[in-house]
Amino acid sequence: MNAVKKMSTRNRAVVSVFVLGMVMFFFSSPISKWAYELVTVPSTIKNINVVQKNFEVEVSWDRAGEHDVSYYELCLDGRNKVSLEVEVTNYLFTELENGHKYKIEINAVDHSDKKSDVILFYVTPSEGWIESFTENIDGSDDSIFSFIAYNSAIVFVIIFLFNLWILFFKVKGMRIVTVVLFPSVAIVPFLFLGFATLFLINTDVYKIIFSGVISVISMILVYLMILTSNILNAAVQSQLPLEQAGKAAQFIFSLISTYLLLIVVYGTNFNILVRLLLVVPFVFYFSYSCIWMLRGVGKQQVLLRALSITMVIILTVVVLSVWPISSIYAMLSGAVIYYVILSIALELRSNLSRRIWIEYIVLFGLIFFLLTTNSNWGLNGTLI
Repeated sequence: MNAVKKMSTRNRAVVSVFVLGMVMFFFSSPISKWAYELVTVPSTIKNINVVQKNFEVEVSWDRAGEHDVSYYELCLDGRNKVSLEVEVTNYLFTELENGHKYKIEINAVDHSDKKSDVILFYVTPSEGWIESFTENIDGSDDSIFSFIAYNSAIVFVIIFLFNLWILFFKVKGMRIVTVVLFPSVAIVPFLFLGFATLFLINTDVYKIIFSGVISVISMILVYLMILTSNILNAAVQSQLPLEQAGKAAQFIFSLISTYLLLIVVYGTNFNILVRLLLVVPFVFYFSYSCIWMLRGVGKQQVLLRALSITMVIILTVVVLSVWPISSIYAMLSGAVIYYVILSIALELRSNLSRRIWIEYIVLFGLIFFLLTTNSNWGLNGTLI
């Protein structure tokens, strides 16, 4: 315990990122799912399709998603129990009596003999026509969002707590929000993109490999962000030789995180409201935390500049969402616009040099040229 307390800031950072990498790999890879399946009962069988025929009833269902499911059990009227291998997802009951109401039960059983909830339904074979229905329909379509949100939240909290530990829990006041919280917030867009890609991979082996890759990349990024956070925290209290380097790193990480967030936003079919809900909090936080680090800027000025940047980005997201342009150009345009207005907000000088204005004007000109030349106006891409 004493050895842990005496660890230096750098050693604490190294330990933290290694622990973070292992936690990320466990929760993002199929390993966590396998472990969960070992201690829980199988989920109920989904999408049971029942076809009632002449003297027969055919039952089919979705294959169980758990790896430890051993077989399925089907039971007719409380007797005639049938066990089917996990690869078999249909069964035909024959030699039934037309007009008689039968009770069918179906459930899954894992290797530890733990059983899922029984799905019960009634069938009545009929002569002359075929009738079908579906039981226990799986209508959930938010599993990808749950996966991303759950894993991102875990990593977010772990990084924040580790950063407090790295700084010896001595940070107080606004520095907790603007400095200590920065690595947790800045890594979230990367997690969104990485976990979304991971969810789309179907093979467990590839999932494990990709989980390892994003875990290693996250370790490197978080380590650099934690070092940046440490420099910024010290710079608030006294001037340091590395202060400008820390602020530059904060600026770069803010831009990269915003660009990754724009990739997530414009790479999906989210509506404008959802896009704003995703982008606005991050833009405001990055802007506020960067401007807050400036010396000689009052609290009201920090808030005013951050809100001004956020309002411009809100307008940008709305315009680019309805502008007839491909998502890749929308991402690039949004990122460049944020770079320019954040750079202007971070300038302490009352008058910017001619070179800086030329740079910003050229960038805006390129964005305007990009938007106008790659837009598909009117019918079949022709201007009306």
